[in-house]
Formats: sequence, structure tokens, C-alpha cells
Amino acid sequence: MKHPVSQNAHAHDVRRFVGQRIKDARARQGLTAIDLATDANVSIGTVRNVESGATEIGFGAMLDLFWALDFSADDVLAILAEDARARGGAA
Repeated sequence: MKHPVSQNAHAHDVRRFVGQRIKDARARQGLTAIDLATDANVSIGTVRNVESGATEIGFGAMLDLFWALDFSADDVLAILAEDARARGGAA
């Protein structure tokens, strides 16, 4: 069964969850938002919006952030599991 992506009632919660994971990883690595934006080749506004959960971003930009922060497969799977949970599906 397909689940709507941006129309989902829990989409904002998932964006906040992802944003917090990104912000926490950035802080653990001692990076500023500007450092992360530069490393991921995205704008500082994108970093700020993602970290606050204010906006959705494209898959490519998300991958750029994940790579810049050295996210592991487990980190990405945790995000996918949270998305599945919020959509009411199995993780």
C-alpha cells in the first residue's frame, strides 16, 4: 500500500525528527551550520530549515547532508523506521 509523502498528517513530525538527527550529528562533530552547508554544498537556509523541520528537501540534498555528516546505514535506517512508524506502517 502506498502512503502519501507530503500530505501525510505526520510529515511534519518526521521532518522534525530528521532535522534533529542532522542537528545532533552536526553538533557532535563540532560543525557550525555554515560548515555543514559548505561541506554538503547546500545553502545555509537549507540547513536551518531542515534542522528546524520547517521544510521538505529533495532526496539529493538530503543525501548530501547525510554524506557530509558521515551518517551510517543504521542512522539512515532509523530515519526510515521513524517515517514508517509515523505513517502507520511497519518498520
